[in-house]
Amino acid sequence: MREVFLNPGTVPARSGRRRGAAAERRKKGRRGRLAGHCGRCLCATLLVAAAGCGPQVGAFWYFFGPQKHEVIAAKFKLTKGPLLILMDDSPALDLPPQTRELVVRSLMDEFKAAGINEKVIPPARVNELRQQNPDFEKKGIRELGRAAGAQQVLWIFPKEFSMADTLDQTLRPARFTVVLKVINAEAERRDEVRLWPVSSEGELVGIEVNPHEVRAAKSSEELLRTMAQRLAVEIAHQFRDHEVPRPEEQPLSGKAP
Repeated sequence: MREVFLNPGTVPARSGRRRGAAAERRKKGRRGRLAGHCGRCLCATLLVAAAGCGPQVGAFWYFFGPQKHEVIAAKFKLTKGPLLILMDDSPALDLPPQTRELVVRSLMDEFKAAGINEKVIPPARVNELRQQNPDFEKKGIRELGRAAGAQQVLWIFPKEFSMADTLDQTLRPARFTVVLKVINAEAERRDEVRLWPVSSEGELVGIEVNPHEVRAAKSSEELLRTMAQRLAVEIAHQFRDHEVPRPEEQPLSGKAP
């Protein structure tokens, strides 16, 4: 039976469906060919990079390869029991009065966040001992640790401190360097007192705040707080495993072999 067109601009429904299905198949075919072409290009790029050598390969894997980190092991594991953090005074340095408390409280927060120790004896207890003992400064570190009920004492001695008086005009960085020692407050013999490090000179740890950040600080108090927090992070690194970016074995600008 012959189909009759009632209007020159109309198409029978069955014929329209066939044409639509054919158009859809053509679109899918084009998408498939495009995807195959892109896949071949990517494979070719990978093969060329893998077959080559020199800085091009280094640059390729630097941007597209897996990011590698190096795990730095803790130098010493602190006790999980009561820990006294004792920051000493240095006659050679003119530290702001609030420095000791800022450093100790920053360490308490960092040690707790990193799971190093959650039983740090609060600074208020140390202040009580100072008031109760007129000869507090003359007592030994182990003796002070025992009086505070600590198993270990983290002793901190300021070695270097520099911070500009006029922050918004300085061109110098701010620096804070300390010496660390861990003392066994429960030791009965002299050879058991020092736990870490082996050297009697202690472990040197320091931080630096660049001049741009120094000038951006709103006040000396804010800068001092930043220095205390960064120092706390560096000190905590001595007592826990942490990751650092692994340096490239070959610079990107190196010559091809």
